[in-house]
Amino acid sequence: MLAQPIDFTAAHFGVKGDNPLQVIKNLAFTISRDTHNPSTILHSQLDGLLKNSMIGIGEGVGVFDWVSKDIDTPYIMCSMLENSVTFPSVDDKSLDIILVLISPEKNGPLHLQSLSRLTRMFRDAQFLASLRSVHSCDGMLSILCHDNRHLLAA
Repeated sequence: MLAQPIDFTAAHFGVKGDNPLQVIKNLAFTISRDTHNPSTILHSQLDGLLKNSMIGIGEGVGVFDWVSKDIDTPYIMCSMLENSVTFPSVDDKSLDIILVLISPEKNGPLHLQSLSRLTRMFRDAQFLASLRSVHSCDGMLSILCHDNRHLLAA
């Protein structure tokens, strides 16, 4: 498992929102479209994580993660926000990149391994600079594609 690359299910550029509540509403809608799960349930999950978790992992990156019985395969999304938004964060920096990791219940401890790999990847300054230099979803995908990435989370 550890040698396998991280495969992003989705990338979204320019997610709108001037505050955390607007951002999670838009994320819920986007995830709903991608996973065919009700946006109300996804919004509730994101809202609960926002209220009870430290979303920002540092350097302007935030992570929403949970285990779900409603999906069969892992869902990994990278979103670049249209504007930086203040979320609870370990370094008090506003977020401009948000990751979403939803793992199937059947995956058990693989969720934590994936989360660890993602957070390590998104703490690399060179990787973040490359990602922030793009201006479209296609540009994001070129950076996130493991074939084009020089950094593989261990």
